[in-house]
Amino acid sequence: MALIRHEVDSILLEKEIPRQQVLGIGFSLPGPTDEETRFLKIAPNLGIKQVDFTKYESLFGFPLFVENDANAAAMAELTLGIAKAMRSLVYICVMARGIGCGIVIGGHLYRGRSKLAGEISHMRVASHGRQCSCGWQDCWELYASMDALVRMYQEKTGRTLSGVQDFFWALKKYEPAAAEVFDEYLEYLALGIQHIILIQDPHYVIIGGDLSRFEEFFLEPLKEKILVENSFYDNTTVEIICSILKENAFVLGASLLKKFFPSMKSNMSYNLNAV
Repeated sequence: MALIRHEVDSILLEKEIPRQQVLGIGFSLPGPTDEETRFLKIAPNLGIKQVDFTKYESLFGFPLFVENDANAAAMAELTLGIAKAMRSLVYICVMARGIGCGIVIGGHLYRGRSKLAGEISHMRVASHGRQCSCGWQDCWELYASMDALVRMYQEKTGRTLSGVQDFFWALKKYEPAAAEVFDEYLEYLALGIQHIILIQDPHYVIIGGDLSRFEEFFLEPLKEKILVENSFYDNTTVEIICSILKENAFVLGASLLKKFFPSMKSNMSYNLNAV
């Protein structure tokens, strides 16, 4: 937090922004949050939990706003991105270590009673006994995150990759092993999205996060697997699209939190309505 404070001060100085013009600082966090109390309940992939962000307001001198990263990205899509005219959607962010989900119903973000709505990365999709950081086994993110894709390739070939970019380079070169792994990976990704469609019945499913940088490789084959012939939905009832904000959706959503929570009370004593 001290490092973030230093970066904030540097930006204000470099851009010559008066401190009284700052409405607050938004945090996009990889876990369930309470936006009213500014509390991070748990972030399993970071190994932290029960973090109260109000105690850091005195460090920054600004009000702080927090939101789950997928929810923040969904807000960004709803306000700035491809979803500006779409009022019912599910935003799925596929990241290196996990998967998040932001649910928008009738133009409003749905969080659920305990702010846990969208934690779909921890639904079970297999029975291999692979242990998840959340304490459960065979969670979706273990088979459909970016790290899972790299792991699957390394297990199949015995070759080590420096990152997901290397995998897509192998895929671009039409390497058979990469093609086989990617097909299996998309099966797992599609399986989770099919479950979400049946639960939420959205107009749109938006794919974002790290995976969105590789749209040319995954979008069409993924759509084919999701929209495989069935009795419940087809391409006329749900549209699968890729985020135009890409991985920037999280920070853009964080910057909008003051807009979405205009009446948020702060522990600070100064005027929150400064412009």
